[in-house]
Amino acid sequence: MNGLALALICASAFAATPNSRSDGAELIYATSGSNSAQNPAFSPDGTTLMFTLYSRGYDGNGGPGGVWKMPAEGGTASAIYDGYGATNVNGLASWNGAVDRVTFADTQNAAKLNGDIWIVKPDGSALQRVTNAAAMPGHTYQEPTFAPDGSAVAFEDDLDVPKTQSSDRTLGAIAILSLQTGAVQRIVSDGDNRLPVWSPDGSRILFQRRTNPLKDGGYHLFTVHPDGSGLAQITGLDSSIDHCDSDASWAADGQWIVESALYRGSASCEDDSGDTEPKIYLIAADGSQVVPVTSDPKEEDGAPAMSPDGRWIYFESHRSAYDDESPAQIWRIANPLLKASDTETLCLTP
Repeated sequence: MNGLALALICASAFAATPNSRSDGAELIYATSGSNSAQNPAFSPDGTTLMFTLYSRGYDGNGGPGGVWKMPAEGGTASAIYDGYGATNVNGLASWNGAVDRVTFADTQNAAKLNGDIWIVKPDGSALQRVTNAAAMPGHTYQEPTFAPDGSAVAFEDDLDVPKTQSSDRTLGAIAILSLQTGAVQRIVSDGDNRLPVWSPDGSRILFQRRTNPLKDGGYHLFTVHPDGSGLAQITGLDSSIDHCDSDASWAADGQWIVESALYRGSASCEDDSGDTEPKIYLIAADGSQVVPVTSDPKEEDGAPAMSPDGRWIYFESHRSAYDDESPAQIWRIANPLLKASDTETLCLTP
């Protein structure tokens, strides 16, 4: 099991309803038609939820996408930025309280495919593009998250390459943009690296790396210091099975990582079958424990974000077994590490 100790938790059975699931998850934001809600992220105080809303199914399918917000407990959603291909990163690092800004990526329009990094106030004002991918032919910038003090943004720098180098013709590097000077530094450029997420204390950047760029899937989690030193692998250290760790983000205390992965079955996510359904897991930041969070067999769960108070884990979910492009909705489930009192651990084995 990836060299990790699978923690056991106390669980009870739930009767599913239209707004709940057999694993106890509850629906927070329902979509209709081809609209797809993805990538839940929190405001610093945890009262507001930010997410990506696509109008043409999962990941937009080439259509419009915007960054929206709503009360974290549910309610009416409104647009922060309604662009062509905008998307934010799930977790706690996309919305920064120190500078009162959110960051996201946008392709701008169908004719301009180069993605760029943007920042904007949570009310939609003071919109600013902070990168210029068009000046770097073959590059696309996406997946930005803030440093805790708001002075810099880590992002994914994707380079177009031949299929002989990458199955999806893209190799990703991890880069940091200084918002004070505009300087960009690539801190991880070997291999295929995606989705950097800054840790709450600013000391590490979490990201996923594809083991073999010539195959689909095959991602494991790594961390690195912002200066590019201290590269450390968190998952996939000694396992023959690829669990396809992805969409990882930090808990507010920096002690846990929440992610989407395949730990329950024996099939590798590299089998290209398209029939596997990832679930949400908690991973100890040192890689020593894996705690299952969701378990509904009919759903594909991804892009998890833990609330700042640690009570809830929000995530996107859709029924990939029927249609990989089906729209997603936003759900939440109680953090299995906490009792209802939110102060005691729940039946975790040592």
